[in-house]
Amino acid sequence: MSDADLRETLLRSRLTIAMIEALQRAWPTPVDIVPSVLDDGDATVDAVFLDAIHGLVDEGLVMIEALLVGAAAEPVAKGAVLTRRGATVLYHVTRPM
Repeated sequence: MSDADLRETLLRSRLTIAMIEALQRAWPTPVDIVPSVLDDGDATVDAVFLDAIHGLVDEGLVMIEALLVGAAAEPVAKGAVLTRRGATVLYHVTRPM
């Protein structure tokens, strides 16, 4: 794995965790999610954000009303919310043993 691949993997993990934490705090209220949740000024954040939100939606963990790309300064996942499945998976992963 190259340094660039490792960096992208770590960035995706950080973005995914930040998105899930924001959605968990707001649950069950939908919120708009943007890549600047990390606010680290990385030029690749938008592409990694799109990949991360796409993966969460594909796995059925997150539901979004719309994904806006190119309509603002950064992509926006409008009306994002943890699904019941997402909340259940998160509970089982984070509960004390």
